[in-house]
Amino acid sequence: VAYSIKFWRVLAPVLKPSEHLRAFVSVLDRFSDLGHAREYGETRERYAERLTELSPSFVLLTETHLRLSLGHGGEDDTLAVVELCGLVRDELNAAVPFYLRMIGWINPWGWWFTR
Repeated sequence: VAYSIKFWRVLAPVLKPSEHLRAFVSVLDRFSDLGHAREYGETRERYAERLTELSPSFVLLTETHLRLSLGHGGEDDTLAVVELCGLVRDELNAAVPFYLRMIGWINPWGWWFTR
């Protein structure tokens, strides 16, 4: 069951890319899989700043997501989220060794720690 949920959360942005929240949650799940979940009480902005070394574009992705979530974004922001998610994934692939990414994929419970 845990793997089913995990795969659904990975595939959801591909199936419906117009929903920025699904794409953002998918990126958050990736960070959680790698052991970099958001701490209790940590704001999204502070979390993004903390992960700047792994993915500098994550700060911009977080700002865009918050703008859209609060109703201040436009169609350009929705398209930007898809591009930024891809950029964050590329940065993670470059910053994190392959074996650690594989351990994250094997872990069925990483998504459980996403906030």
